[in-house]
Amino acid sequence: MPKEDRPVLPLKEWRKHLYLTQKELAEKLGVKLTTLRTWEQRTSRPHPAAHRKLAEFFHIEPGQISFDAPHTDTPKDEAAGAAA
Repeated sequence: MPKEDRPVLPLKEWRKHLYLTQKELAEKLGVKLTTLRTWEQRTSRPHPAAHRKLAEFFHIEPGQISFDAPHTDTPKDEAAGAAA
């Protein structure tokens, strides 16, 4: 499948697609396990060079790895108003 035909997925899904543990992927990329975990939990994003390295490892384009927080059905402002 050509790179551009592959979907946009979170890092965790790309890792699972190759049946790798977080530890295995961190070792293959040369990053700390805690760093990889923050990327997967979407609490931080990789530096652009690390983002490119991830894409190269998975044979995809950098834009095909999502680091955005998952969407929720209720925006924070509406949820705060409902609680009041």
